[in-house]
Amino acid sequence: MGRRAGDLFLIGRGEPRYEASEPTELPMTPHSIPDWVDRIAYPFTPKTFATPDGAMSYVDEGDGPPIVFVHGNPTWSFMYRELIKGLRGRYRCLAPDHIGFGLSDKPRGFAFPQFHAENLELLITALLKDITLVVHEWGTPIALAYATRHPENVSRLIILNSACWSLKAAPGAERVGRRDRGRIRRFLGRRFNPLLRLAIPRRFSRDARLAPAIRRQYLGPFPTPESRDGVWTLATSLAQQSDWLEWIWLARGLLRDKPVLLLWGERDPIHGPATLARWEEAFPRHATIRYANVGHCVAEELGRGALEPVGWFLRATAESTAVEVRQRAPPIDPKTALQHRAHAAQRRRWEALDRPPARGPQAGEILDAPRPAAAPCDCPAR
Repeated sequence: MGRRAGDLFLIGRGEPRYEASEPTELPMTPHSIPDWVDRIAYPFTPKTFATPDGAMSYVDEGDGPPIVFVHGNPTWSFMYRELIKGLRGRYRCLAPDHIGFGLSDKPRGFAFPQFHAENLELLITALLKDITLVVHEWGTPIALAYATRHPENVSRLIILNSACWSLKAAPGAERVGRRDRGRIRRFLGRRFNPLLRLAIPRRFSRDARLAPAIRRQYLGPFPTPESRDGVWTLATSLAQQSDWLEWIWLARGLLRDKPVLLLWGERDPIHGPATLARWEEAFPRHATIRYANVGHCVAEELGRGALEPVGWFLRATAESTAVEVRQRAPPIDPKTALQHRAHAAQRRRWEALDRPPARGPQAGEILDAPRPAAAPCDCPAR
């Protein structure tokens, strides 16, 4: 089972190529939930969803308006555990593990973000309507690929430290991408797992420390070199997938009227002020809450502290999410997107969606509830 690069040109064309299956509950047994999972920190009973690439594990807790939590690399739904615990009393919280991550299957040779995006679309199509997306890192383009195809089914966005655009113009991006895709780097990455053992701890702010018990929850899904294919390949895909990322970013105008919360750690060594400013410019109906002492992994570092700003935003926008989408362009085939610079007319159609409306909403218009204070987080070990 699994797909390869040759399948990429099909993704994004029309409706999904696979019919969604009925989700089945994953029994809570030693065979289905590994022993290394901390059942106190992660008390949920996952379910499984059949995808073309294997069984996708996902958390489905609570009742009410649905919220979909989409993780990045190399994390999994564990990162959102405190938000799910705090919100499931009023909302339906759904948090999948991408194939190759968390408690989902880990087929060899599977990692391309387009496949994750298609699997997420299958899951949402089968289960949910009128969703709020909470996204982080690689989870952002994976989720926005769905959102730009189905803007009528997305109410609002909560974006944690992320980017979602081509890195072709970034200095050294292509060179680094070629270097990291080399055979030696791939062997070392799969064998010694440096991304999880070294890089992730460095993405936390100096004031936060990843407790050993929590760190084990992030190392647990990847015990063998074979289980790390998804992590390593996705980590080296930034430059390789620039055309797909640019295709999503050009379509952002379809989401321009959505309320957006930017929950931002200012000690992120990857995404600095320029990244945040680009998001703020792209979405006029945004609210930004900055945390001076938080790094890249916002949900993990804030823990229960993220509940106040997220809960405030959900309440503040409860009556302002029914925005009619008047323009919806057809999906762009990624094969065509590779040549979009040569198609000036097509580019103009996409960019027209990003022009400010004559009397569009102003930044802060959605803020009809008091904004919570963004006090420095002391991030105690949990």
